[in-house]
Amino acid sequence: MLTAYLDEAGQEGREDVIIAGYIGSDEAWDRLLIKWKAALYPRRSVHVRTLRWNGRRAARLMAKLGPIPDECGLQRVIGHVRVADYADLFTELQLRKLVPGYQMALHALINSVLRWIPKHEQVKFYFEQQDVFARQQHVVLTAYSQMPCFKMGSGQSQLAGWAALPKGTYFEPADALAYTVLQYARDPRSERFKVCSPFMGNRWSLGARPTSGLSQ
Repeated sequence: MLTAYLDEAGQEGREDVIIAGYIGSDEAWDRLLIKWKAALYPRRSVHVRTLRWNGRRAARLMAKLGPIPDECGLQRVIGHVRVADYADLFTELQLRKLVPGYQMALHALINSVLRWIPKHEQVKFYFEQQDVFARQQHVVLTAYSQMPCFKMGSGQSQLAGWAALPKGTYFEPADALAYTVLQYARDPRSERFKVCSPFMGNRWSLGARPTSGLSQ
């Protein structure tokens, strides 16, 4: 069983919407928990959006934290859409109800993950608790759980389940990665992307937009 923890960025806007996080085994997540807390100390938690960006502390912290998921054997997963690319094809009501950016980004991510994992493997997705996205998560994930192309030989879906959980350490790498990808999408030359870039590491990213330069 694989487990993915996901977070989002840019979901409030009409431009780039990102859902991103990491997927891996329980053993990989156990290693991350130990290393992450040790690297954070004496902090108890981190929320990237609230960091002070006008000094060197943020850069030092990102440099310490960014490589940890790779070192623990976790794989980056990214769903990225630019709402402006298709917004003019729909009315405002249709855009909000039928094709919101969050839902489209989630489609991209889930589809990429299920195509990537071995046919005998299952995955469970965890989202940070946000009621505003609960319906969209239910619609997308229910659809994928019923698709014959993602069934194992036993007839079970490769999508084992999903749940929303309160904030916690496992979501912090996803928060940082989603923020990093958003900064890249807005301006890859920006200082904030440079500071956050350790989260992109040297390994490929599953599910990134083909034009973003973040996938291989």
